[in-house]
Amino acid sequence: KATNTALFREEEHLQRLTSNVPGVIYRYVMYPDGRDEFLFISPRCRELYEIEPAEVLENSQVLWAMIHPEDVAKMRAIAPEAITSQQTWSFEYRIRTPSGQQKWLQNFGSPESQSNGDIYWDGVVIDITPRKYAEEIMLDYHEALEQEVQERTTALVKANEALERLATLDGLTQVANRRQFDQVILQTWKRSQRESQPVSLILCDVDYFKRYNDAYGHQAGDVCLKCVAQVMKKIAKRPADLVARYGGEEFAILLPNTNLKGACQVAEQIRRAVQAQRLLHCGSDVSRFVTVSSGVATMIPCPSHSVKDLIGRSDRALYQAKNLGRDRIFYES
Repeated sequence: KATNTALFREEEHLQRLTSNVPGVIYRYVMYPDGRDEFLFISPRCRELYEIEPAEVLENSQVLWAMIHPEDVAKMRAIAPEAITSQQTWSFEYRIRTPSGQQKWLQNFGSPESQSNGDIYWDGVVIDITPRKYAEEIMLDYHEALEQEVQERTTALVKANEALERLATLDGLTQVANRRQFDQVILQTWKRSQRESQPVSLILCDVDYFKRYNDAYGHQAGDVCLKCVAQVMKKIAKRPADLVARYGGEEFAILLPNTNLKGACQVAEQIRRAVQAQRLLHCGSDVSRFVTVSSGVATMIPCPSHSVKDLIGRSDRALYQAKNLGRDRIFYES
């Protein structure tokens, strides 16, 4: 009688324990012939799976049928590794209950091989649905945040590119501005000095441009400067060449690795191409159309000379071209 009483109390304690644990406690067995069954499953099975424990004990497939097919395949694939190592394993998977709820569960199980080939699994299953939903929310938040960061980074890059263009391009003619010219000619000079290569500079001025503005207006003058700049860009088109608005109606064409003969040819092509635009200029003393005068200079950089010397030579040559009647090129060797 005392033994029966003690046994009853032990079963009562076990029942209370399995009911209070926040999860489903189970003992599951896999037989060598491929069969499987649950030898024990705690009462919380009703809460977690929405089925009676007796149904699971009678047919283990009722639980397997609830698990998402992808997760079933993964579970069966990793189970042999756990059996071999005889260590506790953990697996997260999805189920759909009879009422249609989708839940995320986490299974902690410990396999134990028996001498007859049976594999006993003792473990607990807990509901991790709230955690998974929180993870999904956080994942969505991080993805949205990354997308926003990426969009802002792209916008920032574009803004920086726009600022760079504003800082280096002349707003009217869209060729390099004076600031960009000063930077590039200094870099080109240093590189050419290391390589002992010639650098040529053409300073080009629109003839009688003030008269053009007086006759046709400043808007027409702007159009004229744009046309002249585009002509220069089409002719001085090597990657290293630079066309810049030097100031007002004056332009600078920097030609690295170019000797005096080659620079004069470029200047003459520009002169003819501008004339071919046939922009009427009633205030010119040399032509019915817009023309340009150019001063050309070439130097091989050396320690005894500087960029200022090259610019000075080109400027003097331009002055001579104007004194000789405009619509021409003049070079200083």
